[in-house]
Amino acid sequence: MLKLIIESGPAKGKTAEIPPEGLSIGRASQNDFSVPDPQLSRHHCKVYFADGKLFVTDLASANGTLVNDTPVEGGIARLSNGDKIAIGDTVILVSDPSAPAVVSPPRLPTFGTAPAPQTASSKIDLGFSADPSHSSDSAKQFLNKKALIRLAAVFSVLAAVIVAIKVFVFSDSAPPASNAVVDPVKPDTLEIRYAKIEGSEINIFKYELTLDADGILSVTIDDLAQGRNVRRTSENPLDPDTIRALVRKFERARFFDLDTTHEGIPRANTWNTRRLTAVINNEAKTIVVRNRIAPEALRSLFEDIEEFARAPLELFAMEFPREKLIELAEESLFVGTKLFNERDIRPGNLYESIRKFKSSISYLETIEPKPAFYDRAVDALTTARAELDAVWTERNFRAEHASRTRDWNTAARTLRELLEIIPDRTDERNRAAERALITADAELKKLRK
Repeated sequence: MLKLIIESGPAKGKTAEIPPEGLSIGRASQNDFSVPDPQLSRHHCKVYFADGKLFVTDLASANGTLVNDTPVEGGIARLSNGDKIAIGDTVILVSDPSAPAVVSPPRLPTFGTAPAPQTASSKIDLGFSADPSHSSDSAKQFLNKKALIRLAAVFSVLAAVIVAIKVFVFSDSAPPASNAVVDPVKPDTLEIRYAKIEGSEINIFKYELTLDADGILSVTIDDLAQGRNVRRTSENPLDPDTIRALVRKFERARFFDLDTTHEGIPRANTWNTRRLTAVINNEAKTIVVRNRIAPEALRSLFEDIEEFARAPLELFAMEFPREKLIELAEESLFVGTKLFNERDIRPGNLYESIRKFKSSISYLETIEPKPAFYDRAVDALTTARAELDAVWTERNFRAEHASRTRDWNTAARTLRELLEIIPDRTDERNRAAERALITADAELKKLRK
């Protein structure tokens, strides 16, 4: 297995084997290969396999990535045993300690008297030579050939007998081909590093989005002119179906067929840059657009990525003026209060009220001073969360008690209620209830047989 060995830098001597899924390298502890080098970005680069070959891709790092002192072109470079990756003040050696040594092929056994070794100038007699001087050697070779042919015939007969015995003796116990276990299709994997920077004489706007290998989404927005500084990270990994939908959009845009660089001429006192690095099912690519409008397919993909983050992280607040944000926040608070008051009518109303209260607070995050109803929204969110925790605890205790006493009907009914109370599949409580329900339904099926 290929290994990474740090030859120089703050973590000199540190090593890591490269697993089949590859590994990420950077300053942050969340990386597979964390390197405490202050010159590194938090998520600096990734090493991965594609079609049996090893590659490194730069994850839109600040100081870049070099392979054998050459900057990686397009953000990606091929790696081989002995290559050196330079990132910050760190140099990493790609090593293959298990490379097999060259072994001479084994000599075949001979039958009868072996022919004398031939020199470089010796002729090879195929048995058709008319020269009497070669008659003796030819006879010996012919005898050896006959012995080999007989041995091969014996092995063929034995193999046929073994196959016949296996077919006739074990055919009845062999499972039918239709029952063969088929490996499930692996879910799509997606990692994204997306940055958008727009500058002018009066303002700098910076938007950064990260989707890591665990499905955690985070966005950072800095708007100097309006004094907005937003930091959002999803509480739970995104649902695989949501990630799969975004992967399909990358495919429709033919992301891996697009040019890696799109350069333009900046207008007076303005500039803009968009940089996107995506790792999809262990295939990586980086695209950079500077001071020009991106091609249609790429521009649509940028919009899809930003839209992808809005709902999970509630980033709608960045798109509206102050008056509109206050109006939206007040409306969300009103709807949330109505849902909370009707929480006994429909099991999911309590959970939906929490979402509305969070939206109301989110709309007002960048507003200063806060309107008078902001404190009401905060108090309402606290109250709703406490009640949801109490309801969950009570119903979950009931489901667990029913499972322990093997009252599977009650357990299944209560677990379905829990799924209605917390309908969000990304919530760990929903996942726990779904796992327990699978067990309860299986036990009920056994009882019906």
